[in-house]
Amino acid sequence: MWRPKAKANTKDGLGKVEEVLLPLLEDLAEKKPEDLAVILGEDLNRLIKLIGRIYSQVQLACNLLSKAQGIQRVMAEEFNKTVAEVEQEATKKKGEAEAESEGQEVKADGEGKPVVKKAVAKSAAPRSRTAVGAAAKSPARKAPARKKAEQSRYLARRR
Repeated sequence: MWRPKAKANTKDGLGKVEEVLLPLLEDLAEKKPEDLAVILGEDLNRLIKLIGRIYSQVQLACNLLSKAQGIQRVMAEEFNKTVAEVEQEATKKKGEAEAESEGQEVKADGEGKPVVKKAVAKSAAPRSRTAVGAAAKSPARKAPARKKAEQSRYLARRR
């Protein structure tokens, strides 16, 4: 509730600076120093102090606005990151829902991306491991070459 009012007040204040103060300072900057010395006379010292105060307040305002701009950038980055996470989660859920409807299994990889694997159809009569394993192995198992080399070295030493 206070934000719209504060926003309006701040914009009004900055609008007044733009409408009133800026044209006056631009007029002042166009004058020659010799003319200002004659025109202002005894008020010159007071006006120098006044412009100094205005200058320091302008610097403060500039610093505040720069910090606000930095905060706004951080907020935008956080918002974009959150949006990306939400979109990624929605894509993941959509992928899971599609996979479930098709009878597929969904797992997430290390980066959180869904990896769809087709479900394995289980048969009524499972095969025995020995029958599958026996067909895959060679008929005669051979001793590793390393073992044979060690045996030959041992026998050579004994002779």
